[in-house]
Amino acid sequence: MFTVQFEYYTVFLGWVITLCLGVFLLMFRTPKLEGYRNFNTARGILAAVFLLFAGEMMVQWLLRFVKPVSPVFSVSIYLAVFLISSFLITISYARLLLPHHINPRHMVWMAVVTVVYLLLLVVDNWLLHGWTQVNLLVFCAVFLFLQVCVLFVLAVRIYRRTISNLKRYYADYHQAFMRWMPGVGMGILVFELTAPVVCFSSRNVGIIQELLGIVLFVYTFICFINFAFYYQSVDQASSAADSDDDGDNEGLVIHNVAGNITHHPLGESLCEVLHDKHLQWQQAGGYRVTGVTIDQAAQAMGTNRTYLSQYINEVCNKTFYEWVRDMRVDEACQLLVNRRDLSVEQIAAMVGFSSSSNFSSTFKRVTGVTPLQWRRSH
Repeated sequence: MFTVQFEYYTVFLGWVITLCLGVFLLMFRTPKLEGYRNFNTARGILAAVFLLFAGEMMVQWLLRFVKPVSPVFSVSIYLAVFLISSFLITISYARLLLPHHINPRHMVWMAVVTVVYLLLLVVDNWLLHGWTQVNLLVFCAVFLFLQVCVLFVLAVRIYRRTISNLKRYYADYHQAFMRWMPGVGMGILVFELTAPVVCFSSRNVGIIQELLGIVLFVYTFICFINFAFYYQSVDQASSAADSDDDGDNEGLVIHNVAGNITHHPLGESLCEVLHDKHLQWQQAGGYRVTGVTIDQAAQAMGTNRTYLSQYINEVCNKTFYEWVRDMRVDEACQLLVNRRDLSVEQIAAMVGFSSSSNFSSTFKRVTGVTPLQWRRSH
């Protein structure tokens, strides 16, 4: 009796919270700028996901406690909502982080799969009976599990491409606001992957999943709203990366560090000019500017961002983030030895790191030791 009452209030609470989150997302306003167009599209899709789950919870509440029906019908609605939501979440994620790389064929494929899946569930409820009906329902659950796995791989690729774009554009690629993405992605993965199992499990397992789902929805909502304040940074880096990738210049054959021949789209004379400008910018301490972007570096050097990006990525074999990071760490190594009167915090600020903690972690990642260990050993 207690379990039934607890489930009654849990499902109702989930419906109220999810409905409120969806409505608030629809009402949320961002600056009326062209750069927020993709963010607003993603916001609308995510709001639709929240409202879809709110509708599903309300229907389940009615089917379980007001007008009980066949369990097969209840499970069918459950599976249908999870499949549709998994597609919508993936589209929202792609629209938010990598809008210029959305493949229309993938969109058509998702729509076809969704329609076929819904038709199977309709056939299962209206035309089949007995074990045949149960077997088709199990098949739909297994298909949902496999489909979520595929979408998760796609989401991981989108995330990695976004991080790559940020590192190509920013010297400090805003690690703080990007940390939430793996957490949200993993949470959604677990939530979606458990659906095919939970629908055939006991009532207690279903209650636990509903409670975890409520927490996940609230966390996703908070992270998404927080992301609005940084979205232009991601959009700018994505647009710049696409612009750089579209560049097409004459080829140049040079030797890399290993002695192998590699081809570069920069002319030999231009490559030499960029190398000289690189040295001048380094001597002037341009890399010490906290948060410097590749646009700012290119402007200071008097060159084109696309050329500078190609020079850094293909000739130096680094991202802009790594290029600037290595210059900062090189200077920090010298200061730690030659200026022992300076603290680690002072050196971090001098070479352009936003904080001493970021400096220490980056320094150790590059050199293998902490700044203090470096100072003691030299």
